[in-house]
Amino acid sequence: DFNGTCDPYFKVYRYDKKGEIVEIFDSNIHHELRKYRRKKDSYIDLPCRVNLVGDIKIKIIHRDQLTKKNEKIAWMWINSVFCPAYGKVVLTKDEVDGAVKEYRSNFDERFQVELFFGSRPPSDWGRDNTELLEASNSAKTSRVNLVRSMVSKQKKRFIHDGFDLDLTYITPQLIAMGFPSEGSEAMYRNPMKEVQRMLRKYHPGRFKVYNLCIEKARAYRSDKFGGSACSVRYGFWDHNACSLQLIWRFCRDVSAFLRHSPDNVAAIHCKAG
Repeated sequence: DFNGTCDPYFKVYRYDKKGEIVEIFDSNIHHELRKYRRKKDSYIDLPCRVNLVGDIKIKIIHRDQLTKKNEKIAWMWINSVFCPAYGKVVLTKDEVDGAVKEYRSNFDERFQVELFFGSRPPSDWGRDNTELLEASNSAKTSRVNLVRSMVSKQKKRFIHDGFDLDLTYITPQLIAMGFPSEGSEAMYRNPMKEVQRMLRKYHPGRFKVYNLCIEKARAYRSDKFGGSACSVRYGFWDHNACSLQLIWRFCRDVSAFLRHSPDNVAAIHCKAG
């Protein structure tokens, strides 16, 4: 809200030599916030002059001028290896933690975070430069796909019709894949929207997703894939054996679904596939 009471600032964190996360920048201390409008959109500039090395966490905080309360509203993880030496990376609403989950209703669908690297640009740098924006998005896509390939290691990937997913067909009716993620995690794991699009494109109304993750953070609403008939959870702890009872229930469920029609497909995932 351009004229609202939100006065955002952000903090930057990274790992120290002991492996602990430490704060390296606070824009509330080095405050240079500027709000401005361009065409129909509003922008907020939050400059940061700090060297970024390794894994970096950026946390955006809302400071309400009326209540004087501070509240974390969005955050993201990036790695400096995949950042351009000079240019920008654009993160959409679905790639920013907080904006895509807990506080989704507080963010406009056009919300995005633009990270500029190298030196501080003019306020309108790249706003109307379509060629620069396309190049930036293309570079980001290349870096993100590289990260996803590194995370999936030697596993086969589904690269077809514009898809690049940590996903493979074990049989024509059985798919193994990585966790369908949202927020910044989608930058190095399967993006939820891409998994949804792939299943609906190739198996419309004929798929069922099986989530084997037990962690609360790995649970997603069944309507992500069309309701409880299309998504079910048989969770157990990562890198641990599950109970024989759970194996029996899971196998019976998958078997019944696949036997119901030769066109049915079961997509099964844990965290890393």
